Amino acid sequence: MNRALTRGGLVDWVAISLALAVALAGFWPVFGGPAFIGPALAGVLGGAAVAWVGAWQRLSTAPVAVGLVAVYFLVGGAVALPTHTIAGVIPSGKTLSDLAVASITVWRQFLSATVPVASFEAMGLVPFIVGLVASGLALSLAWRVHQAAWALIPVGAAAVAVIAFGASVPFQPWVQAGLMMALVLSWLAYREAVGAPWAGGAGAAMATGAAAAR
Repeated sequence: MNRALTRGGLVDWVAISLALAVALAGFWPVFGGPAFIGPALAGVLGGAAVAWVGAWQRLSTAPVAVGLVAVYFLVGGAVALPTHTIAGVIPSGKTLSDLAVASITVWRQFLSATVPVASFEAMGLVPFIVGLVASGLALSLAWRVHQAAWALIPVGAAAVAVIAFGASVPFQPWVQAGLMMALVLSWLAYREAVGAPWAGGAGAAMATGAAAAR
């Protein structure tokens, strides 16, 4: 049976989404508050939706990638460039053009901006993109690959990205590391218990690495 349609698939979604939430919380200092939460949440949910449809319909990698790009252009304006959209939600031609350019330039601008970055336009695209890509990849792997530990690679990459683009003073790193480890190991134990192997030592190394990066 398609795992994305089962209770186990729901557990996968909850566990990976919570792990990504812990990782993305590291954006709090650089945004100077909770302004990143909306874009990050939109990204995580958008990526999950694309991954679920892809797993449900058993789509190949290319359609799933196209779906993630479509979500970026359809939702990115509302979460990060609302003044460029129609009624703050509907993307216009200018929105799409600005999002295409921002997908390349926002990373350098984010690194060079003065903290907190929440006052600068388009900075919400960084947590949005990180959440979107990490969620889409992690859940696609969790729902399609027999060895669950592969899904931890995008989660770990998201944690590393947050560190790279975060403030010089991290946000509760030990708390984040502890929560990440607890979530990941609990999820892997669940997958093992229900008969979905998690790649043994390799999985443990991925789990430890993702948390240690905090």
